[in-house]
Amino acid sequence: DLIDRLRHLVLPIMTLALHQIAMSAMTLRAALHAEVHRPYMTTALAKGLTFAQAKYRHALVNALLPLIALFGGRLGSAFAGAIAVE
Repeated sequence: DLIDRLRHLVLPIMTLALHQIAMSAMTLRAALHAEVHRPYMTTALAKGLTFAQAKYRHALVNALLPLIALFGGRLGSAFAGAIAVE
């Protein structure tokens, strides 16, 4: 039964996903905090953007680069974690 199989997959998926989501969130938060203090944010604010607009239009794009760079390593650890969970 498909529903029964999906019910049994919830816990292993949550076990693997929570760690990856938490690490990605911490990495993104640290990178975004560093990007907010860059000179181009001051320029964006001087041009009339609100802080939220400047953060999402300018800083978030640059803060995603470290997250993308770490994706490959996290993909490998997700596979290793899947073996450990199973």
